[in-house]
Amino acid sequence: MNFAALSFEIGSSAKAVRVLPAGRFRSADGSGRPQTPPEGWHLDAAAAAALIARARARSDKKLIDYEHQSMRASERAPVPAAGWFSNLSWREPGEAEPGGLYIEPEWTPRAAAMIADREYRYLSPLFSYDPESGRVLDLVSVALVNQAGLDGLADLAALAATQRFYPEEDQAMIPKPLLAALAVAESATEAEALAALAALKSERDALKAEIDALKTAAPDPAKYVPVESVARLQEQLAALSADMLAREVDGIVAAALADGRLAAGLKDWAVALGKRDLAALKDFCAKAHPIAALAGMQSGGRAPAAPAGETLTRAQFAALSAEDQMKKSVAGVTLVD
Repeated sequence: MNFAALSFEIGSSAKAVRVLPAGRFRSADGSGRPQTPPEGWHLDAAAAAALIARARARSDKKLIDYEHQSMRASERAPVPAAGWFSNLSWREPGEAEPGGLYIEPEWTPRAAAMIADREYRYLSPLFSYDPESGRVLDLVSVALVNQAGLDGLADLAALAATQRFYPEEDQAMIPKPLLAALAVAESATEAEALAALAALKSERDALKAEIDALKTAAPDPAKYVPVESVARLQEQLAALSADMLAREVDGIVAAALADGRLAAGLKDWAVALGKRDLAALKDFCAKAHPIAALAGMQSGGRAPAAPAGETLTRAQFAALSAEDQMKKSVAGVTLVD
């Protein structure tokens, strides 16, 4: 962003005074300004509308001084006001009047008298512009001057290094990737971007302080225990759980063997099933029917004598299937020759 100043002749009785022309324009003081862009500065209705909106958003009025003395405010010299303005308007070029940006100055009595006496003849606007396109960005201030071009442009560079002459909402100086990294909108002002950056810094500092405190502080025994103690406790709990499971499985298998729901040859299978899936073992034993003959043989003894019941010859008994023979034996059938 660059700065420039021009001059326009005024009259003491003029209510509205043109401070910037419409279209492309250059300095007429022979300095060849601007050097960039070579085609000159540019002001159109759209750019003027932005300038007018910014002026209306301000609560204070803008200064009209003498010979741009406000540029040298850092020298602590008095900077008397020649006037003030807040009302800006855009006029399209026409036959009756030249087009451009106009202000309505409110002159001090002293300045009005000097203009009426022709002690000051020109109004010089100080404005910022885009060095690539030449587009006027902001009207900084206005001064009463008697030179067609401003003397001492070096002061403008010094002033630009210490003061902001572009509007707060102008985001040309804030890179979009930086705004995205700060998680703020592209339309955010510099103040909003700085606030977001300050918030991130505050969060970082708080987190760093918390980490440092954890590194140096002794752990609270009521909240933390050594990792070795937790591991040892977990091992003990696992061993206890395995012992309890083994005891329960042994009890279920022993009961099933005792009442004939489980054959002795299936004991190892039942124990392995119970340790792997206790619910499955319980379900198997619940559905198995006790067999009295098996119950009597679990300890290696003989089957109990069948009670008195049906009488079959040995030939009849032999003709039965193995399953029926088991059923007849359980039912207490009597065999005769």
